[in-house]
Amino acid sequence: MASLTRKENKAVTDYLYGLTTVCYPTYYAAVNQRFTDSKRYMKGMLKQRNLDNTNQLKIILDWLIYEGRREDFIICRNELLMIPEYEREDYIQSLNNEKKVKMSLTNQYYRRLPAENIGAFDFANCILFSRFGMKLGYFTKEEARDYMMKAALLAQNSYSSWMEYLSAYFVGLQFNNQEDEEKLSSYMKYRKDFISKLIASKYSPLHKVKWDIEI
Repeated sequence: MASLTRKENKAVTDYLYGLTTVCYPTYYAAVNQRFTDSKRYMKGMLKQRNLDNTNQLKIILDWLIYEGRREDFIICRNELLMIPEYEREDYIQSLNNEKKVKMSLTNQYYRRLPAENIGAFDFANCILFSRFGMKLGYFTKEEARDYMMKAALLAQNSYSSWMEYLSAYFVGLQFNNQEDEEKLSSYMKYRKDFISKLIASKYSPLHKVKWDIEI
């Protein structure tokens, strides 16, 4: 990154942040970086996932880069492809609730998503956790930047626009959620509204940088 000008470096930083905005709980949090840079907030986010040391973070970051939830999606897709289309709905309804949600989502979206399917969910979290790890002293700036750039390049090579990236993240969020059907429906409505605002609002961090910038 040393060869970049200050302006180019800022654009890449804005791009990396843009890729993570969809992870935050509210539009306010996504736009107000002073909130998202709170060490208390970052520690809380990592603690929820039992990530409180360098080794744990490296394990999850490597998993997000090389496997992630997108591999689970592919397993579900391959299972569905072995079942005749006219039998799939009955098969899905016969499953336990957690697998039913995953299989239903896979069946609904596998034709619409690019090859990396819900990888946006993996890449966004990888960049987010890398930045948190750096700011909390688990990683050096160079180590964190390496993870972030790997994930950003995967995201950019997997999707053609912010819209496609956010849509894939939204499916991934549902795929990874274990709430019951009623709670999931309410939560996803809220998240859909939040993502729509990220796309539409002129103050959104996504409008600071083009999707296809050189990184």
